[in-house]
Amino acid sequence: MKIEDTGTFKHVFAVVQFVFDTKEEFLATLDDIHKTIHVKDTDGNEMINRIFDADKETADFFSC
Repeated sequence: MKIEDTGTFKHVFAVVQFVFDTKEEFLATLDDIHKTIHVKDTDGNEMINRIFDADKETADFFSC
């Protein structure tokens, strides 16, 4: 199989949107998503990876 385009929405499996009131609820929801949704390649390797450090990336957002 050849993938001709990369890094586009052609390669998006899902977009998950959610609301939250606290940082704890936000992080718990992210954990639940990663525990629930699994996409595996033909060798059984997980293809969905958490690509950011939630504590670092959300520090400014939750400092209000």
